[in-house]
Amino acid sequence: AALSVDAEGVGDRVLREWLEGGFRPQWILYEDMHNTEPFRTTRRWVEALGWRYAGKIGWNRVFEWIDR
Repeated sequence: AALSVDAEGVGDRVLREWLEGGFRPQWILYEDMHNTEPFRTTRRWVEALGWRYAGKIGWNRVFEWIDR
């Protein structure tokens, strides 16, 4: 499964809701434009939960689930 978040300024909050709710997709596509939380903060938080930052495609940040 994949999660794609493009929420025009509230993507950081939407992403947190999904992941704090226990959703564990293989891939996360995350557009971070206009969010209040800096991407470096979001990245550290997502990586601490078990995803690897794979890079940027267009406007989207991409994370891949790492089986631990």
